[in-house]
Amino acid sequence: MFYLFVALGAVLSGVIVCLAGWTGLRLAGFFLLLTLGCTAALLALYILILWVICLFIDRRKPQLKNDPFFRMLLNWTAELLFQAARVQVTVIGADKLPHGRYLLVGNHLSSFDPIVTAWALRKDRIAFVTKPENMRIPIVGSIIHKCCYLPIDRENSMNAVKTIQAAADLIERDVVSIGIYPEGTRNRSAEPLLPFRSGAFKIATKAGVPVVVAAVRGTDRIRHNFPWRPTAVTVDFHQVIDAETVSTSRTAALSEMTRNILLDALR
Repeated sequence: MFYLFVALGAVLSGVIVCLAGWTGLRLAGFFLLLTLGCTAALLALYILILWVICLFIDRRKPQLKNDPFFRMLLNWTAELLFQAARVQVTVIGADKLPHGRYLLVGNHLSSFDPIVTAWALRKDRIAFVTKPENMRIPIVGSIIHKCCYLPIDRENSMNAVKTIQAAADLIERDVVSIGIYPEGTRNRSAEPLLPFRSGAFKIATKAGVPVVVAAVRGTDRIRHNFPWRPTAVTVDFHQVIDAETVSTSRTAALSEMTRNILLDALR
């Protein structure tokens, strides 16, 4: 999608040059600068349109169904971001994904993790349980709210339980699949994984769905590489724990099982 903005910028620049009556190769540098300027202006216009659209969204109102329009905007914006930042996403193991709804569990390296994973699953509908601060980000918070993303207050156990139940309800009603990061925060340590918080696994046990274990690599390099170098990112849907195993497992045991699978995937 980023290249579409560049192409439109080039066309707009050409029209401006023609209208001005300037020709010749000596204008190549000017034409390049004009293309960059028009591309930046188109990108700014896109962001402005998103901002205006999001003004009419009440994020305090629970979102009970996935909004196809905002899901499309989410996918478009992710693709625009990846092309602009030169992020190359490789998806492994997509054939292992179950046909129905599921709980997706992944490692957490960067703020880009849910963006990359949602883009890898763009043909499906997935919503992440995320920290409340992300829901308050201008434009982004409104779009993900309309895509059924849920904030979880880890400091308030009663509110956390309500979020877990809401996530399970979304799965049971076939609205979206749910993604979680049981480490609870980005992993900046030398260890492959931080300790897991088991509570969110109740989403799978309540909904009676499989757990998809996804290992993400490379997202922590995006911020360091931009804008000078491209970044290779891998999303590996490593293994699926079937619904029967989930339903017969205690939450703590399911959490430990998932963590061991993820450790194996990250080796």
